[in-house]
Amino acid sequence: VECLSLLDLCAVCSPSYAKKSIPTRQFEDFKRHLLIQDSHKHWDDLFENAGITPQHRIMQFNQTALAMDAAANGQGVALAPRILVSAELGRGKLIELWHDNRPNQNGFYVVCPNLSKLNAEIDTVIEWVLSEAKRPISKPSNPD
Repeated sequence: VECLSLLDLCAVCSPSYAKKSIPTRQFEDFKRHLLIQDSHKHWDDLFENAGITPQHRIMQFNQTALAMDAAANGQGVALAPRILVSAELGRGKLIELWHDNRPNQNGFYVVCPNLSKLNAEIDTVIEWVLSEAKRPISKPSNPD
């Protein structure tokens, strides 16, 4: 078992949504935002744990990619693992408004049979996946 990434949740939105929205200084401020979530329902869990009720119905998608697309298109604030939004953050398509810094978050793992019994091809794939997960996302150069 190898850890690819901790859950590392972050609240993201488009730059245009951030400019026109309510300022967010603390987690409780999100209750007034238009919120987007996928089937993992991270917003529901965080609000329930904090004893906060959102003022608007949370827009629900069955796939993380659809929720991130809605956020990138100015529909509200999505909550997702950093590993799934890091490319969009690097390109400036999404910006981060908040980061969940609670300890003991879940994560993403590579799980396989006993490593000593694997063949070279499987070892190569596992090493590649781990190296890709650790590779930093670079910001694109500005064409101007």
